[in-house]
Amino acid sequence: SQGIVSNQKQYLLSFSTLDNPENFNEATFYVIDQLTILISQQQKLIEKLEINHYLRSKVTEQLQSELQKTPFAFDVFEVYFDHALYYPKELLSRKSILSFAHKDISPYMMRKIEALLLEKNLIEKRGEKPVTYRLNPKVIEAIMLIKK
Repeated sequence: SQGIVSNQKQYLLSFSTLDNPENFNEATFYVIDQLTILISQQQKLIEKLEINHYLRSKVTEQLQSELQKTPFAFDVFEVYFDHALYYPKELLSRKSILSFAHKDISPYMMRKIEALLLEKNLIEKRGEKPVTYRLNPKVIEAIMLIKK
């Protein structure tokens, strides 16, 4: 659907030629246009996934040893990080974090992990009742500056 919106002129032109009964081969051109739009969107998606994979590997390199001192801290951070990569506009509550991370995390441990991540400026608090957090945008910027 994003491909159709971004290539709306091409889509509408190929779609409008299907109406004319004298255009016998236009269905072929319509299908070719649709496949072209689909392929271009798939290539954009692959590029985004490659960038996200690179960022994820850099985060693991940089922060895993630092956060492993507190049990489950890196696991919780990974949830924040993945969420920021794929759902950047959404916020995460404790309840949603616990549903994505290990089930063994107690509310007390979760507050301890949140305090650690806040102290290290890896996440930022965005709301109250329910308490919501998101990854600090500066974290992704800093990771993107790390050389390959």
